[in-house]
Amino acid sequence: KESYLDFENEDYQDNAWLYSWECNRDKAVCEKEFQQSAQGWIVFAILMVLHLTPDVYGGIKILWVAPRMRSVSETLRCFTGGTFLIVTAVFAIGVSVFFNFASAGSNTDLI
Repeated sequence: KESYLDFENEDYQDNAWLYSWECNRDKAVCEKEFQQSAQGWIVFAILMVLHLTPDVYGGIKILWVAPRMRSVSETLRCFTGGTFLIVTAVFAIGVSVFFNFASAGSNTDLI
């Protein structure tokens, strides 16, 4: 019977996890094996830009319209919504880059 702990063992033959850190017993420092290339990061960047550009563009449009609203409450609402939309998109990009840098072992994992 297989258990969860079997999948944490890198010597387990059916293990699907990719271990990007190499830690030798005779060294005090672990080394990360990078299997990523600039092409993988470029494709990742293109996909992120294509996916999040509509959100940033929509947020800019909302901010552009905000001063033209009739009341102060509508202006504040548009300003808050547009700012939130842009900040959320930029945050998603930052978190995705950080996550991929930390956990992606290959170009396929980047995408």
